Amino acid sequence: MERRAINNPNDAEAIVRESDRVRSAFIERFEGCRWDKATCFDMVIGTGKIPEKLAIPWLIQALNALQAQAVPGALTVDTILVDPMLVSIISEELNIRAAHSHS
Repeated sequence: MERRAINNPNDAEAIVRESDRVRSAFIERFEGCRWDKATCFDMVIGTGKIPEKLAIPWLIQALNALQAQAVPGALTVDTILVDPMLVSIISEELNIRAAHSHS
């Protein structure tokens, strides 16, 4: 509420619910599963219990291990061509920094 200068808790709740709906739809569309099911993901870290200083090294270690066993030339999410306009709209809607280049 503070970050978006929202005074009404009902308005803040509506924004969170819409953000959750968008994220859920994205996961369901592209991963074919519900976003609240841990079994759909390769790694799940409960950031309510695991501090960021511990979670970050775990993520880096997992990424390095996955990259070490990657098959050269295999299709990955890095090979997907991303529409810059779509990235911009989604990033703005989810209030995140775009991770994909616009080339």
